Amino acid sequence: MKAIIRNVSLMTLAVLAGSCTKNGEDVRHYDSRIFIDEEPQVELLYEISDEQTSETRELSISIPSPAESEVSATFKFDPALADRFNAAYGESALPYDGELISIENARAVITEGNITSEPASVTFNGMGQLESGRTYVAPIVLSDVSGMDVLESKSVVYYVFREAALINVVADISQNYFPVKWNVPVGGLRTITVEALINVRDFGLIEGKGEAISTLFGIENNFLIRIGDASFPQNQIQLAAAGDKFPGGSKKLGLPTNQWVHVAVVWDSTTGDRIIYHDGKEIARDEGAVSTGGVNLTTECYIGRSYNDERWLEGQISEMRIWTVQRTPEQLKANVYSLDPEDPANTGLLAYWKFDEGSGNVVKDHSGNGNDVTAAKTLQWVNVSLPEE
Repeated sequence: MKAIIRNVSLMTLAVLAGSCTKNGEDVRHYDSRIFIDEEPQVELLYEISDEQTSETRELSISIPSPAESEVSATFKFDPALADRFNAAYGESALPYDGELISIENARAVITEGNITSEPASVTFNGMGQLESGRTYVAPIVLSDVSGMDVLESKSVVYYVFREAALINVVADISQNYFPVKWNVPVGGLRTITVEALINVRDFGLIEGKGEAISTLFGIENNFLIRIGDASFPQNQIQLAAAGDKFPGGSKKLGLPTNQWVHVAVVWDSTTGDRIIYHDGKEIARDEGAVSTGGVNLTTECYIGRSYNDERWLEGQISEMRIWTVQRTPEQLKANVYSLDPEDPANTGLLAYWKFDEGSGNVVKDHSGNGNDVTAAKTLQWVNVSLPEE
């Protein structure tokens, strides 16, 4: 248990101890039983940082009507219930290490005239020690119940820890776009790499779309990465820069629909290189192209728009990065789903939009350059699990 897990999912489930339902025996006596006052949660995502390796949850006991006399129960960790959890949910979770769990105010008391106790605090320590790829369960159960019987169907809560996906939410930018208002100088750029993770539903003509063109990034008639063009496959990336278009049309170079693909485009006036990558694999290259100096991205630069509002990207986007250097195939393959901007190897990072906010219309620039962007319209967020298994 030495692998540091940077992304962890904490899933809280109130699991039925038996087959009790609203029509069952427990419900008929619900008005005279103690229960854990915790509603089931399907999944709560939680990311561990280098500095934080613990998490605390609060639990209380309740009764349906004011107590006529004091009632109480104790919260305790019971690793033996891991087998019951696994059988109920088809999991193969390991019991959490009980020595890493602390419970403050474990004895919960409901005083006369009240219906709820003061909360107990359950802290899970050592989360950074969990083994990557494994699932762990921490059953917290009521014991030593006094003054009233317990409602068995709500007498245990299972806290489940497992490694989360690298990407859990993305933006859907259909009929939407982002003006890029740069916070740093972007004039006279001699080398540019643009990369993004995209999933496009449709490259063709759909309602409201006047042309079969999908825009990824750039400035019309200056430096523009788009998919499709006149007399050009609708699903093929095209770089229009410095008065030239690259590559030539070819159905073999098209992108799939309804599938996540990492795309990257390199333009380098210092070497004449123009390169297109799909998932880190080079699919088109032009070496020694005529150098025309630098590119200026200062004004009218967009994500998802060019020429007019009808050339949007009909799909989802994540992990978009703009560089002032050529990124190698090895670098592209190694950083498809995440990137550490502070890694010394990642020099030349101009902008880094993860599109993982999950709410709102502002997308943060993680490069440290302050190039946050705001969607022109209400942004739609989509839950995902990437990379897909």
